[in-house]
Amino acid sequence: MGVAPWRRRTFGDADRGCRARACRGFPLFAFGVSDEATVRGIAARLDERGIGHAGVQPALVKVKLPFVEGPDGILFGFYVKEAVSR
Repeated sequence: MGVAPWRRRTFGDADRGCRARACRGFPLFAFGVSDEATVRGIAARLDERGIGHAGVQPALVKVKLPFVEGPDGILFGFYVKEAVSR
């Protein structure tokens, strides 16, 4: 009998490294932050640590800090969230 198709496959450490390498250079996720000052503070901390990014840039909602490179080469970003009124 085979494994049921709905069962989740578990990956060993070697598979995890392979999958991370396959995702290098792709922006897979982003973090929403409260304001422009937070984005600029994150950029300053990344600069202090020598972590590459594309710099603070204009965006549809204030500014963004895209293409921050994680230790495994996967890219992510920080964006100012639009305020939600209740």
